[in-house]
Amino acid sequence: MNGGGEIVRTFREQTAIALMLMASACSFSGCAGAAQSTMERAPATHATDATAIAAQSIIDSALQATATSASDVTPAPPASTAPTSPPTPAPPATPSPTATPDVAATEQALAAAVATALAATQAAQPTATPNLAATATAQGHTIETAIAATLTAQPTASLNLAATRAAQTARLETAVAATLTAQPRPTATRPATPTAAPQPRAGNFRACLEPCAANGANARWSLPEAVTKVYVAYDFSGIPAGAHYQRIWRVVGRGEWVRYDCIWPGPTDGTVEVTLTEPNGLYSGEWEMSIVVDGAVLLQEQFLVEGSWQAWYPAGVISTCFGKVSTR
Repeated sequence: MNGGGEIVRTFREQTAIALMLMASACSFSGCAGAAQSTMERAPATHATDATAIAAQSIIDSALQATATSASDVTPAPPASTAPTSPPTPAPPATPSPTATPDVAATEQALAAAVATALAATQAAQPTATPNLAATATAQGHTIETAIAATLTAQPTASLNLAATRAAQTARLETAVAATLTAQPRPTATRPATPTAAPQPRAGNFRACLEPCAANGANARWSLPEAVTKVYVAYDFSGIPAGAHYQRIWRVVGRGEWVRYDCIWPGPTDGTVEVTLTEPNGLYSGEWEMSIVVDGAVLLQEQFLVEGSWQAWYPAGVISTCFGKVSTR
């Protein structure tokens, strides 16, 4: 029994040494290969195969030693003992896989364990990359770009969407109002109103026995019978030079006595002072003077010659604006 225990212990120690050698080979070959490119991993694979061969060689040596030790052990002769009652058989103990006398089964079990350990070790290694630092930097830049694009595309978070919209609307209205206020307002250009020419006017008629005062202090509306000269004055404005001017004298109920028909020489504004003269005495009745400019009657005034004087010598039409014409 001591020889069998020694064999098992030796076998376990050699197996542990093989596993340690495998782990060391992984540390110096497999892990180093992870930082290399795929093309550089071929030598690591050869190193792993060499480790597995060495482990297999140790296992084979252990198995051979186990077989040799088992064949060299001489069983002790049975000792004579007094007959006793047969003991109650104990439940059979399950033999350890490492201590099995079946060399082939032990070799298969050890090979399976080694393969499982190698598979787990290789699976735990990181995938090889041509340049791990460059890859990490590129991935970092990609993530930063994606985050920046996402934050730019996202609206600003708001605890109250309605309040945010209301605030934005208010700011927009304020900006629009400020813009409109700052803009110059177009000034409506009104067409220039043409300056209207002053309308011709005439007034402040006076009839007097002597030259009339400007204020009409000596004006009279009734003159004595058979008067031979009457002074007449009136003011005017807005009569342009070149206008058609007419001054007409007539006796109401009797007819026209004289008409001055001419082109007005000017001025535009002023006072006209003329005399109505008849050496035989003016016809008794209501005399009327009319001022017509371009067909419009500007002034029409009367005065009375008293009595019953019947002298009537009309002068007709005179083509000048002023002057005296003898009827005899």
